[in-house]
Amino acid sequence: KKNPYPKKAVPDKFWAQRKRLFSRYDEGIQIGGEDDPEMWYSVTPESIGLHIANRMASMMNLDRKSTSGTGVGDTTSTQCNDSKKETVIIDAFCGCGGNSIAFARLNKNKDVAGSNTRVKVIAVDNSLSRLKMAANNASIYGISKEDIVLVHADAVEVVNAYEGGSRKKIQSDIPTNDGCCETYFGFAVGGVELLPDHVDALFLSPPWGGMDYDSNKGKSG
Repeated sequence: KKNPYPKKAVPDKFWAQRKRLFSRYDEGIQIGGEDDPEMWYSVTPESIGLHIANRMASMMNLDRKSTSGTGVGDTTSTQCNDSKKETVIIDAFCGCGGNSIAFARLNKNKDVAGSNTRVKVIAVDNSLSRLKMAANNASIYGISKEDIVLVHADAVEVVNAYEGGSRKKIQSDIPTNDGCCETYFGFAVGGVELLPDHVDALFLSPPWGGMDYDSNKGKSG
């Protein structure tokens, strides 16, 4: 399949890896185009995202086995009930959703259907268009609308809003979505009003500078 994007924006080497980034790319996955090509070299490849999710689950001592990179249990979701404990993970640089989807897929592994722990992902990004892409992509993977909340805010301010896992007073200069909550593909998208009072884990995968990072030496940390 021919690369539909200008090669300067999305080089062929990135286009060729589209199904490594998202195995279900042909089903309508959105990564970005000429107007926002950064996700093509920033999103975590699917298999790596699943590996990271399972490692984090192991570190948090969640009662769950390894999630297969083949998408085991992806077509149906495990229903949450009142007896289940909720483990909240913040993905502070959500982008188009690679890691957030991987974390949420921990709930869909048929081997852990009996676990008393359910993962809820707080996906944060300062780009509303990328959050919309993440919502689209999560819907393609059949993620439950209860498992990912999309927060349009600055990652640094959100991280600083917590201490010891508990939420502190939110500073008024954190950008919000005009104080309202919308839905995209069924997923809630809003500002910091959607942040939970408690989080169990924080995942950070910040932008790394892109293809021209060598030319930016000395301009940033």
